[in-house]
Amino acid sequence: MKNDGQKAVRLPSFFEAILPILTMVALMVYVFKFSDEAYDAAHMPLIIALIVTVTIGVICGHSFDEMLSGIIDRITATLDAILILLTVGLLVSSFMISGTIPALIYYGLDFLSPQTFLPVGCLLCAIVGLACGSSWTATATVGIAFMTIGAGLGINPALTAGMVISGAYVGDKFSPLSDTTNLAAGVAGTGLFDHVAAMVSTTGPVFLISLIIYTILGMNIAGAGYDPTIADGIREAISSNFNVNPLVLLPIVVIVIIMVLRIPGLPGVLGSVAVGVIFALIFQERYSVADLFSILHYGPSIETGNEFLDGALAKVVWITKCGQSTLLFLQYPLVVLLKNVVSLKNYLVELKIKSTLLVE
Repeated sequence: MKNDGQKAVRLPSFFEAILPILTMVALMVYVFKFSDEAYDAAHMPLIIALIVTVTIGVICGHSFDEMLSGIIDRITATLDAILILLTVGLLVSSFMISGTIPALIYYGLDFLSPQTFLPVGCLLCAIVGLACGSSWTATATVGIAFMTIGAGLGINPALTAGMVISGAYVGDKFSPLSDTTNLAAGVAGTGLFDHVAAMVSTTGPVFLISLIIYTILGMNIAGAGYDPTIADGIREAISSNFNVNPLVLLPIVVIVIIMVLRIPGLPGVLGSVAVGVIFALIFQERYSVADLFSILHYGPSIETGNEFLDGALAKVVWITKCGQSTLLFLQYPLVVLLKNVVSLKNYLVELKIKSTLLVE
């Protein structure tokens, strides 16, 4: 078989097929484990793995133009998700300065009591994960606060941790601000809000069942050891730094309406950014144009004096989202080449078949 008049194309050997993966894994282990924080990003290992993959493709008879064409086709198909990811940092920043995310935490903590600690805590972690688009942010901030409160109530730390993680990851999955949600929609070739709506029938019931179980477990929690100091401290810090008028929650309603109307992801997110900025100007501060540009670009600088709250409201910088987007630009070419050029999937299927036969 000839390829555009050039040398015959052959399948790579098993070693050639796994060499890009081995290279990437080895470099990432070095970067994140042994580089002494001199460099702590995944970009360079991906670039080198991509170079190795292209080299193997050329050795096996593929032309560079052929490989580049496949890469461009894949990036074009997923460009919508990448563009949405670029705007997510803007959306989080606008919802921070509008008071929307702080108000969600403020009113959620108002429902906290010893008996409702588990279900309300799970729901609050989901709300923070949904609003921030990050399960890690939710678990590392309000999640830690709930771990402390749970210890004071004498609740098994494993149960509290499970509650925190359950809520945080559900919020992340449903969030149109989440990079993984955008990536999943892009790879599947579906609209962002269509993807979020589709999860209602799968993730939704599981989350509801979890809330029911946490509610039943919470009925047996005694209130004698409950210390409201942490929750009250967070609420006080929010009310001292933000206008928590219930109207500042309306930008969340806007996102829900966008999902219901199935407005395309990119204009939907940009419209939500505009709503967040308008609410910030109405309910919070009279920011100048330069201040707004700085906040949207670099993230808001919010210091309330409460470590849990400051962690939850930490910067989600637009530049950081740009870095994540460049990761996607590197990941897509690597995946395309591993599938179409290196034929890694064929070897993995063959290994699976052999392992199944051995088991039988």
